[in-house]
Amino acid sequence: MIAKYKDRIHNSKGVIRLLGPEGLFKTFLVLRVFEEDEYANVYLYVDCYFSKFEEFKIQYEYLLENVNDAIIVFDNCDANNFQKILELRLK
Repeated sequence: MIAKYKDRIHNSKGVIRLLGPEGLFKTFLVLRVFEEDEYANVYLYVDCYFSKFEEFKIQYEYLLENVNDAIIVFDNCDANNFQKILELRLK
């Protein structure tokens, strides 16, 4: 089952927003998809509930500028942070 979602995410070539009610294991699914070592240098997971935008902004910008196939996961992201994240991506 994980392989199916992994393929979909890899083939998307863009921003994916995974939405759903609490308790559907969205975070677990994404973490399982990218738990392999091959993603260690291109993967960033941020829990926006516990992290301020300024705390992860530098890592995010680095990945956007230097890694073609970066995988960046923003969990528990409110509309304000999501807007900031998109603005940086569109620079």
